[in-house]
Amino acid sequence: MTDGSTGSATNPADAGTVAEPMVELRTLLLSPEQRQIAGLQRRLEDPSQFSDAVAGVLAEAIVLRASRDDALRRALAPLVAELLEETIRRDPAPVARAISPVIGPAIRRAVRAALESMTQTLNHVLTRALSPRAIAWRWEAWRTGRPFAEVVLLHTLVYRVERVMVVHRETGLLLREVSAAGVDSDDGDVIAGMMTATGDFMSDAFGADPDDATRSLAVGDLAVWVEQGPHASLAAVVRGHAPVELRTALSEGLEEVHARMGGQLEEFDGEAAPFALLDDVLEGCLESEYR
Repeated sequence: MTDGSTGSATNPADAGTVAEPMVELRTLLLSPEQRQIAGLQRRLEDPSQFSDAVAGVLAEAIVLRASRDDALRRALAPLVAELLEETIRRDPAPVARAISPVIGPAIRRAVRAALESMTQTLNHVLTRALSPRAIAWRWEAWRTGRPFAEVVLLHTLVYRVERVMVVHRETGLLLREVSAAGVDSDDGDVIAGMMTATGDFMSDAFGADPDDATRSLAVGDLAVWVEQGPHASLAAVVRGHAPVELRTALSEGLEEVHARMGGQLEEFDGEAAPFALLDDVLEGCLESEYR
């Protein structure tokens, strides 16, 4: 005898038969969307993919936001200022290299204008002086063909650094040179060669330490002060009697040279053009003092 309730029961085999077409149909209908959702999920969860997606629209988003209001600028300004300050404190060389093409010429123009103004004022005042000394200086100016103000400056000179040079230690080649106004600087290579030859002679003949073999050379009323570094030497042509503090200034200048161009000095291949970036450092060593 058969129970009537068993006739309405679902056969498991029949249920599986019905479910399989539904699964297949669902797969056909929803498979593209499911793949897109899975791809989006991977892009959100994978840092590299998410970064690539943001990078593709970041610039446009910043421009769009900045064009609408100043909120983004106000938010970024303190952060940029803090990062710039930290960068300069940690390594000022890149910032110095970036601004030196602008700052250097401006400083030189200002110094040149100041010197010209001082010379003109001095000339204007002294042309009206009738002291025996002024008359003697005027006679010297007429006899030598020099401007009267230049003669006065030379007679009141305590010391002046007329030229500063950077010389590559290994090759003895002149890398860069700056000169004071009115100073001829055509023989820089000769001075560099003389420094190298003299240092080699002192080291070979007397066993002097290469770093101390040539600290100064005197020729007439001029002296060449030399500071030695790992890859380069700094030489200053000095007229008059300079104080010992000038050594400190030259040493600090040489340290700045190595801080800025240490890699180029170590891998020097004979090309001196990149060392034009050192002009502001060398010009800072052109010190002078007058009575």
